[in-house]
Amino acid sequence: MDTTNGREPAPADTGPTEAASHRSAPPDDGSPAAHDPDRRRTIWFEIAAVVCVGVVMDLFTAAWALGWTGWAGEPDDGADDAYTTTWLITRSVAVVVPVLYIIRVSGERPEHFGLVRPRPWSDLGVGLVLFVISIVGWTAAVGALDWALADPGVGSADDWTSPDVVSGPVGPLAWGLVLIGLVANSVAEELVMRGYLIPRLRDATGSAPLAIVVSALLFGAYHMHYGLADASVIVLGGLIFGLYFVAFGRLWPLVVAHTVWNLSTYAWA
Repeated sequence: MDTTNGREPAPADTGPTEAASHRSAPPDDGSPAAHDPDRRRTIWFEIAAVVCVGVVMDLFTAAWALGWTGWAGEPDDGADDAYTTTWLITRSVAVVVPVLYIIRVSGERPEHFGLVRPRPWSDLGVGLVLFVISIVGWTAAVGALDWALADPGVGSADDWTSPDVVSGPVGPLAWGLVLIGLVANSVAEELVMRGYLIPRLRDATGSAPLAIVVSALLFGAYHMHYGLADASVIVLGGLIFGLYFVAFGRLWPLVVAHTVWNLSTYAWA
């Protein structure tokens, strides 16, 4: 028998607890990252990586051009030096962030890519030793090139080297800025050429020697604007650095050696 006189029965009282839970539940936007902090951090890292690849360098170039031509007229020599170093720092950040993102999502531990806990004094000492070994290798390689190019029609190693690649900074502020730029550049190049490429090439080919050689050749190839002699020596440096990395799996001594090497080119300029 219907006791509601044709009306729908009143909904059952859900009680204060259930009602409160409905009111306090956050809105679901359909994203799996909505309630996952780790996933949100990964997405922000991904966004930063894409911005670095697609935006940062163009943004830097535009901002600098606006600042030094639109606002301040033609830049002087000091502005040119500041531009070069600031560009180096910006470019290094634009390289490091995407590579770190790729490492993060690769499923491998950071140690696989040489990203281990720094040991400042040990890394500094080993880096200086690697620098000295590289200098000895450079001297031997230049001597060998001079001997190989002894034909009068070919010239010497100096003729195969790009002159005036760098000029020495003037003043402590300029040297400080150069040092920051060189450290940033060394971190970026070592992270890519040794830290990432060697482990990944070794993973893909199963051959550590092949990974070292390919990495060293690529390292020399994008320094060809320094001249054939310097690029050849840089390949040798890449082989030395690669051998150390495969043997010890530490990136930071290579960053030290790379920074000191580049700094020495400014000191001798």
